[in-house]
Amino acid sequence: MSIRSNLRGGRLVIAVAAALLTLLVASRALTTLYVEALWFAEVGYGGLFWKQWAWVWGVRAGAALVVTAALYFNLRIVGRTLGSLQIRRRFGNLEIAERLPAHYVTATTLGLSALLGLWFGASITESVARGALFWTAAPAWGTTDPVLGYDLGFYAFALPVLRSAVTFAMVVAFLVFTVCTAGYATTGVLRMGEGSVVMSEGARRHLGVIMAVVLALLASRFALGRPLLLLTGSSDVQGVVGFTDVMARLPGLRIQALLTLGGAIGVAVGAWKNRLLPAVAGIAAVVLSMVVVGQLYPSFVQRFQVVPNELDREAPYIQHNLDFTRLGFGLDDMERERFEAQAGGAVDWAGAMEQFAGLPIWTRATLLTTFRELEARFRYYDFAGVVMDRYPGPSGTNAPVAVSVREVDPTQVEDPNWQNLHLRERYIVGNGVVAVDATARTAEGRPRTWLAGLPPERAADAPDAIALERSEVYVGTRVQPYALITPTDSAFRSLDGGLGVAGVDFPRGIEVGGVFRRATLAWYLREANLLFAAGVGPDSRLVLRRGVVERASRIAPFLLFPEEPYPVLHEGRVVWLLEAMTATRFFPLAKPYDSPQVSYVRNSVKITVDAVTGEIDFYAVPVDDPLLDAYAAAFPGLLKPLAEMPAGLRAHLRYARSLMSIQGQVLLDYHQEDPAAFFGRQDIWATPQELAESPTAVPYRPEYGILRLPGDTEAGYRVTTSFVPAGRQNLTALMAGELRDDGAPRLRLFDVPVENQVAGPRQVEALVEQDPEISQQFSLWRTGGSRVWTGHLHVVPVGDRVVYMEPVFLAAEEDAIPELRRFVVSDGQSVVMEETLAGAVAALGGSGSSVGPTPADSVAAGQVGAPSGALPASALELLDLAEERLRQGDWAGFGEALQRLRELLGDSGSG
Repeated sequence: MSIRSNLRGGRLVIAVAAALLTLLVASRALTTLYVEALWFAEVGYGGLFWKQWAWVWGVRAGAALVVTAALYFNLRIVGRTLGSLQIRRRFGNLEIAERLPAHYVTATTLGLSALLGLWFGASITESVARGALFWTAAPAWGTTDPVLGYDLGFYAFALPVLRSAVTFAMVVAFLVFTVCTAGYATTGVLRMGEGSVVMSEGARRHLGVIMAVVLALLASRFALGRPLLLLTGSSDVQGVVGFTDVMARLPGLRIQALLTLGGAIGVAVGAWKNRLLPAVAGIAAVVLSMVVVGQLYPSFVQRFQVVPNELDREAPYIQHNLDFTRLGFGLDDMERERFEAQAGGAVDWAGAMEQFAGLPIWTRATLLTTFRELEARFRYYDFAGVVMDRYPGPSGTNAPVAVSVREVDPTQVEDPNWQNLHLRERYIVGNGVVAVDATARTAEGRPRTWLAGLPPERAADAPDAIALERSEVYVGTRVQPYALITPTDSAFRSLDGGLGVAGVDFPRGIEVGGVFRRATLAWYLREANLLFAAGVGPDSRLVLRRGVVERASRIAPFLLFPEEPYPVLHEGRVVWLLEAMTATRFFPLAKPYDSPQVSYVRNSVKITVDAVTGEIDFYAVPVDDPLLDAYAAAFPGLLKPLAEMPAGLRAHLRYARSLMSIQGQVLLDYHQEDPAAFFGRQDIWATPQELAESPTAVPYRPEYGILRLPGDTEAGYRVTTSFVPAGRQNLTALMAGELRDDGAPRLRLFDVPVENQVAGPRQVEALVEQDPEISQQFSLWRTGGSRVWTGHLHVVPVGDRVVYMEPVFLAAEEDAIPELRRFVVSDGQSVVMEETLAGAVAALGGSGSSVGPTPADSVAAGQVGAPSGALPASALELLDLAEERLRQGDWAGFGEALQRLRELLGDSGSG
């Protein structure tokens, strides 16, 4: 009796433990679901959450049911052989053998099948489930590939789901085969005989059918390998889909699929009729096809048909790759023209000054270092980044402005206890913005500040748009811990000094509420303090996901966010703008780039996030993007038309730097439009290098500015970059991105003839390093204990010339606060460094007086920038006046002074 009691007691303990574990897991899952639903409802996307949840868990449940049914059906067949399996029971000295009860077998089979089904169902990723939703919602792409003739939507939407489904089915089928084999071995109907395997007829037929299903699924995988092959070519021409792929591997995959399907039939017939030959022949055909058709035949074609005539064979497929790669990365709409830039000749230096006026002379690194040293104020404040933007100046025209937001860095809170990190306003809320004129400096070489301090103070001469009424930053670029906000007379107040209002003065958040919700939130956060904290009441608000990217990616995980959000001062508060990309690897005949690798990308979504309330909106850019169309169809109401974005925010939209960076990578090879040139790699480009804060060169980075491009009559806000030939440093192309009036992107490429030998960035910096006076000055500074930082080298088109401007900073070895001390200006052949930009332009005009195609040009150039003793006094006065107007942000006065200078120089030259 004691043994039986112990057994019963042990079973009870196990049952209770299992019940508690189940309750714990279930409560955790239900709590997560409940809080997530509350959060999505709070940010205004509750419908999107429930639709995603229904699809994800619907697909998982369907997969779990299929796996459970497959296992249970097959294990029931195995269970019929358990008649020979007996259990033994002892009663005193008497031992009795009896058959295993049928309900034991049924319960065990069902339980094992259900557990494995649940495990397999839970393994289905959310991306696969969403992919199934997008497949059902996606319209036709409208373009077919030239090899198989499939609509591109099949590759983007159907193919990833089908590949995952076939792989999943193969794993499940093999699992069923393994479990059934083990079951038959356990019951004894499958055993080793005298040198052979012995099994019953039923077991043989059953396992044969399962193996046939496995082979049939393998055949379907070979069939899917045909469109999958168009995603990953294997030719010797940069790995593109080539002649051998299309003429040998694609037919080979079809043959392999058919032979594998025949092998499945042979295995099934052989098992059913107890004949070894059909099964062996079927499996041998599969193996033989994989070796001969899959490996040997393509190698033969490549060696004897392609290699002797490679260009002729590969040219049509190279053209497919060129076309689809450019289509995938949005280069098919790129405007391309020839820029007949000259290495020598007269330079319109007044026009160059107009161009320089719209370019930032400060860099992110110098400003970030300065802000952190001078504007952080407290240890727990930090500036995550600096954005170059534009705001209307006093004259009404846009002026470059650098903006950075003061955010809380929770890792720097001196006493990171629970209350400080989650309850106290001081350590929860970022505070204010620093905005500086990106084109000016003070007499001390510091940035000219328009908005700074704690509380933020606005300079009297700052543009009207540079204003901040709400300095709080609850949602920012950093990933912040959750916040519990409880308005009081001393914290979280409204503008009029009263109690703050959720959704107006701080994020709406999740209301803590009564005992049940409070306990639920505590369980969700795994934080018992929430239950007992005196500073948390029913009206308190729990604010989750206080990072901009974190918030956006939780709502729309199918978008990519490759760059940091940037702040905009809008109606007296900070609003974050975030670039979102639609992208896929499943785009045929295109070469993949970037990390994660994609072969199709569009910057089709602009996102706004209010830094005070956390309100988030998604806006669709007016571009042709079938991926975005599928997302919009799947989640109605997620995307708003870009025209509905407030005009004040639309004015700050820009061409995404991350998009230009990846397009620049693609163009290094794919600027070539001729298959023969692409094959011979005779005109490969490279990203130029430039110096920055250290002597080590870094890749040239696209930069924003207000400038005029070749052929334009007006300047615009653009991001620009440059290219050089691979292995050389002279300039070969300029690229610029901008947005049209409706927000659609516009990309332009200007080819610079290589034979003209226009200097590239590193060649200009080499001139700087080789100049005796500049080199001597740099050495003196370094000897005196300072570091020399060079800013971004601006490559600027002016007429048929290219000129260059680079600021030079001095920084101490320790606790550096960079000071802007010099300007380097070059025409590609000569270089000067002066304390002022206007002085550098004037000096360079004089030094280049002997350079030019005609004597008249040389005379004019000499008069523009001759040494101060030879330059007309009135010209110097106009240069000083232009520089003063530039410092004051008076763009109209600046332009007027430059026009007067141009007229004066023109009159002097003609005289």
